[in-house]
Amino acid sequence: MPHDLISQALFESKVDKSNLEGCWEWTGNLSPRGYGRLTITLRAHRVAYILAVGPIPRGLTIDHLCFNPSCVNPSHLEAVTDAVNNSRKRTHTVCRNGHLRTAANTRLTKRGTRQCRACDRAGHARRKLNRHDAAGNWPSPRISTPYAAAR
Repeated sequence: MPHDLISQALFESKVDKSNLEGCWEWTGNLSPRGYGRLTITLRAHRVAYILAVGPIPRGLTIDHLCFNPSCVNPSHLEAVTDAVNNSRKRTHTVCRNGHLRTAANTRLTKRGTRQCRACDRAGHARRKLNRHDAAGNWPSPRISTPYAAAR
């Protein structure tokens, strides 16, 4: 197994334990969904569990009790069935960026998933700043000064 080749010292060199809530943040590569990973298929939280507890029992998956996908603190990880893991996912009270999941701040997408409105707004603002015209030119900033109106 690939995790057999990973030393405890190498693993811990990629961990930040300064989080006040007890999460040990993975500082290495992250997947698009925020999970720490050592390789494309080897997730850091699974290696943390194996190094601290031992092999993951057959048929079980590792669940983050803290709902933080980049956390590798073994005390925040639990081996559970897929059914238990999936039932816990529905009870998330915050989005992956930490915004509260309230009825006012959450919308249902066309695909039937929940989308955080605050993250949605931030994404729209980022995309708006990064727009350019068909020729690839960035838009010139609109400067409103008394001098601009006089021209």
